[in-house]
Parts: sequence; C-alpha cells; structure tokens
Amino acid sequence: MVKKLKIRPTEPQFKSKKIKPSKIDDTERVSFNFRRLCIKRKKFDYKCCNQSYFSTLLDRLKNVSEMNRREMTVMNKKSLKCHIINFKDKNITESTFGIHGEDVDDDAWQFQLTSNKHGRVHGYFVGSTFYVVWFDPKHELYK
Repeated sequence: MVKKLKIRPTEPQFKSKKIKPSKIDDTERVSFNFRRLCIKRKKFDYKCCNQSYFSTLLDRLKNVSEMNRREMTVMNKKSLKCHIINFKDKNITESTFGIHGEDVDDDAWQFQLTSNKHGRVHGYFVGSTFYVVWFDPKHELYK
C-alpha cells in the first residue's frame, strides 16, 4: 500500500524589514497605482512611443486587472512572463527602484505587454495593488 504524502504550502521568505507581506486575497483583483511612476530615466521613457504602444499597454493593464494576484504571478506566469526582479542579477542594468524610505526592491516584479514587441512593466506589489515604477518599452532593464 502506497502512503500518501502531504505537501504543505510554504510561505515565501521576505527580506524586507519595512514592508511586511500581506496575505494574498484570491478574491481581490489586481489594481494599478501610478504614484511611483518614474518618468525621468531616459531608458524608461515612453513619451516617444506610438499610439500602438499605448493601446497595447491599456489592453494589457485591463486584462491583468481582471485577474487576482495569484492568477497573475503563478497561473499566468508564462504567458505574461511575470516574475520577480532580482536587482543583484548581473544582467540587470539597475541596482534598485531608487525609492527612498521604503523597502520595495525585495518584492519587485515585471510582466510583458506582448512577446518582445512592446517591452515590460516593472513595479512592486502591496497586497493586490501593483505600483508601476517603470514602463520599459525597449526592454532595457536587462543587458
């Protein structure tokens, strides 16, 4: 007789001392906040993008806002290319979001707009709210 193994879900280990991870509510949909949007870095400048970029951006944000956080980061991880940003990775051109007074770099995420054509959106989660920090139309966060 084969004995069934019980697999217990593990809680992720967070390094942040200032921002404590919140329980993920699977009923809450992802929302977006642009309060931290950085428009001063040339590599993340979206002002020169054409109408197609903004149309694609709004379509993707609308689509993602119909998901909860788990659907976005786990269940649709591959189709969105949604993953954590490791600022210590040698292929990343930035070392931090540069947001002083908050410890958000340990929960940094990115997702794609389309397959390599329209770049990525970078930011961090607080609960189910995704704070957008950079639009990366040319995918320049990585070397």
